[in-house]
Amino acid sequence: MAKKKVGNASIAMFAAALFGVLAICMLFASALKVSGGGKSGSLGTGFEFVFATQDGLKFNFMMFLPFLLTIVGLAGVVLSFVLKSKLGGFLAVAAFLVAGIFFFLFRATLSISVGDDGYKIIETTEKLGAKYGLGIGAIMAGIFGILASLASAAATFVLKK
Repeated sequence: MAKKKVGNASIAMFAAALFGVLAICMLFASALKVSGGGKSGSLGTGFEFVFATQDGLKFNFMMFLPFLLTIVGLAGVVLSFVLKSKLGGFLAVAAFLVAGIFFFLFRATLSISVGDDGYKIIETTEKLGAKYGLGIGAIMAGIFGILASLASAAATFVLKK
């Protein structure tokens, strides 16, 4: 019985899936941080901001969307393995790329989570010198999302199956 040879495209798609899973795992790392203004450190994890587990927060669909798109990208990877067609690859490339970009927009969507009253508090503390920024979880999730997009693009367009 002859051995089946694993192609480079399959390895690249596996790497894309691995990067996608790592991006989802970053949901449990620090998503936003604050420095200056008398307080420094993490404001909370991605899970806390997305699903509003802290008091005063609301469900934030714009923070949930990158994680949802990453799951869609993983489904695209599975489709490319199962159907052996480029449709899954196209889906994976697009979903991972948009998710990777949206992870870097976590800071911009903070006002949706905190509502109008919370946004006034953020504006006030920024006037006092506090700076809000991306935490390590959002940064790493964005990097993993873009790497997953690049790996799935290489598997779809460049490498042989």
